[in-house]
Amino acid sequence: MRKYIAVFDETGTNNRPQAVAESSFGVGGVIFPSELGASLVEVSKKIGNAVKNGDFKWKDVHNNETARTLFLTGLNGMNPQVHLFAFYTHGACMLHESKRTNDAALVYGIDHTTKISSEGEAFDHLKSFIKYAASCLAAHAWTNQYTLEIYWDRRTDLNHIKESFDQHIEILSKTKRYNGVADLVSFVGQVPTKI
Repeated sequence: MRKYIAVFDETGTNNRPQAVAESSFGVGGVIFPSELGASLVEVSKKIGNAVKNGDFKWKDVHNNETARTLFLTGLNGMNPQVHLFAFYTHGACMLHESKRTNDAALVYGIDHTTKISSEGEAFDHLKSFIKYAASCLAAHAWTNQYTLEIYWDRRTDLNHIKESFDQHIEILSKTKRYNGVADLVSFVGQVPTKI
């Protein structure tokens, strides 16, 4: 069975989704067969040189024609194929969704009270994203029958992220459709210097 690796990083006004009108939050990940690791490192180094920043963000690539070309040709030229995962949310959208939920609760007479977890409200929003991402990643790995090790760039709350991710994968693993997917997908933690 082929082994894939996923590496994630976030961007935005904060490192977590927030229900604040002017906030934004995005996550990007590259999912690749393990044998392509060295090739992707070379592409990343070339992009870093083009934008003159080894720890570049998408905005750096987007604003530099050479870097954009390196990104697109580098990833599109990989064989086997490299996959990308992206998620973006704007705080105003989260506020609107919360208002719609509360309005519906009033109409249908459902007791709708917001319960904040011990990690705090900001982590609850991130946990929702983690459940969404875990479902997508698990479905892709299961459907295409590969193992997937998931890493994230430096964060101080990786233990909370791992715990939420593992819990959701375990739930999925008990369903008829994704029975045993926990044997394929694992959240490892912080991306090491070498993969």
